[in-house]
Amino acid sequence: MQDVINTIENKQLLYKYLQKYLTEEKQISEQQAKEKALALIKKNKNTLFDYGGLAWWLGQKSLEYFCLMWLQDIFVPKPNNQARQLSETHFEVWDLLEKCLIKDEFDRLVLCLPRGFAKSTIVTLATVIHQAVYGLGFFQIVIGKTEADAQNFIFDVRKQLEENELILYTFGKLIDTKKL
Repeated sequence: MQDVINTIENKQLLYKYLQKYLTEEKQISEQQAKEKALALIKKNKNTLFDYGGLAWWLGQKSLEYFCLMWLQDIFVPKPNNQARQLSETHFEVWDLLEKCLIKDEFDRLVLCLPRGFAKSTIVTLATVIHQAVYGLGFFQIVIGKTEADAQNFIFDVRKQLEENELILYTFGKLIDTKKL
């Protein structure tokens, strides 16, 4: 399963977002961020995508990176999926969610977005899975227009936690059907 996650593309994504994190959060120059990111990746090369590894750590800090890394079949267009290109607004929404849920800069957020924007996927699915894999929230609230909508959403979350090879590699088996 390591071949699924330990790819050149995933390493490049880690490098890109590690640089971004170091530049924005640690407020170091772009050149320093590039050097430090490369050094961290080299130092941790055998455990980059393992539980508690560098990618795991960065995913906890960045919702955007988490989604593009572990939920890439949903958010990154590839020949074998139906993902569409994300707009700048999608990234802005992830940034707002990160400030609210991870950095705790504010408590409430109201998002008014157009039909077809993928609100449920970009906001709800992404944050519920992120919170679940990092154990950041014991309870999640699921609201659907109908009961069937809510059930389908829960099914989609469960499917990611049980079948997504990237999540399984890094976070392990999170649902024990024997206890259900």
